[in-house]
Amino acid sequence: MGRDQGAVRDGRRRGVAFVYHDNDRVGAWVLDRIPYVESWSPGYQTIGLERRGKLVAAAVFEHFTGHDIDVSLAVDGKWVSPNFLRAVFKYVFCQLTCRRISCEIAGQNTAMRHIAGRLGFKDEGVKRDAVPGNNLVMMGMLRSECRFL
Repeated sequence: MGRDQGAVRDGRRRGVAFVYHDNDRVGAWVLDRIPYVESWSPGYQTIGLERRGKLVAAAVFEHFTGHDIDVSLAVDGKWVSPNFLRAVFKYVFCQLTCRRISCEIAGQNTAMRHIAGRLGFKDEGVKRDAVPGNNLVMMGMLRSECRFL
């Protein structure tokens, strides 16, 4: 689907738009920012956030089980729109009706681990040496723990 068809304007700020139904472009943007991920599993879905026509944040959802889904989140800079976060969590917990959301973050990526913790994700374990030269920290959030709904 083309960019105009996939972009939905965020009514609160000019020049800001959510991007739906543009999995190839949004997925590629996230892949460029997570060095240990080579591709997405079949059936992945995305939500992006554009500012002035450029992606600034995106979430990739994969491995949906009906109860849980994995998310990979990428952000340019330190700021993430609360409206974007609400869209991400409403998609997972309201539209898909998952009971939990999971993510894996490189152990050395302390900035993203801190952001995930501030969003409400909890440490659930470590996959030692899961990617070359790094561990992956498994984090998760239950629907009852999500403050964005």
